[in-house]
Amino acid sequence: MRFDRACLALAAMALILAWAFPAFAADNPFKLAPPFKSAIIKYAYSGTQKGQSTVYFKGNVRAEHKQVATKILGFGSEDNTIIITDPQRITTVDLGKKEAYYTGNSMTYMAQEYEKLTPAEKKRVKKNAEEMAGNFLAAMGGGKPEIKQGTFMNHPVEIVSVMGLTSYTWKDKHVVLKQEGSIMGMQMNMVATEVKTGVPVPSDMLQPPAGIKPVFNQEADDQQRKMAKQVMDMLKDPDFGKKQNQAMQDASRQAQQEQSQQAPPASGESTSAPAQKDGQADPVKEGLDAVKKLFKW
Repeated sequence: MRFDRACLALAAMALILAWAFPAFAADNPFKLAPPFKSAIIKYAYSGTQKGQSTVYFKGNVRAEHKQVATKILGFGSEDNTIIITDPQRITTVDLGKKEAYYTGNSMTYMAQEYEKLTPAEKKRVKKNAEEMAGNFLAAMGGGKPEIKQGTFMNHPVEIVSVMGLTSYTWKDKHVVLKQEGSIMGMQMNMVATEVKTGVPVPSDMLQPPAGIKPVFNQEADDQQRKMAKQVMDMLKDPDFGKKQNQAMQDASRQAQQEQSQQAPPASGESTSAPAQKDGQADPVKEGLDAVKKLFKW
């Protein structure tokens, strides 16, 4: 299975943005304690994605069983997967193809790189990450995240709204119970329909089905290790701010050039892609392009 570099950019963006929220303020933001001794949470998806998933927690093992159909601009895809995560590895099972692969845990790789830093470097990394998050959110029209406290399904949650998405995260558990809104024209709605904690979890739900043997994906694992080192090397750089500004300017300039080269559709013709406002390039794409330039992907 191919490990797409665009996914790396999105992963890095997610990790960096995570630092913007108080829930992730920890000595090592990549080391999180298991949220439950055991739990089973069921979710329903609507909007661009339709379907359901069940997430099983037992100690430091998390297994998500997901069956979701996605439809965008007339194109559809099916996601019938199991993703099993523990501190040492992440196993992805494609039930449709009846195959599976695994890599090391990318968050563990990030935590390992973070631990190599000096106290001064850790402080600089957090400062640069927070500034980067703010700059990218502003560039992509997200602005400063709006954070409120509330309850959902009788559980305390932190409600964060940014870039058109609102998430309800179980406080101190780092588990999203609800998400609603849209980004890049995609309606991303997910809601927990049933939450059970302290319940027995069937052992067969925490491992691949019989007959499907996971194989090690060396390419994906190498890319994750590389990403972890690149992120830390860049964020500990005292000149990070200058390089970030340059990457943002380069991405914006490239987007403007691409936009100017695109001929408008002839009169009466239609396009399947959403039109950009006032002839401007997609700010989300600009942000991702800037991430890739920063980390040389």
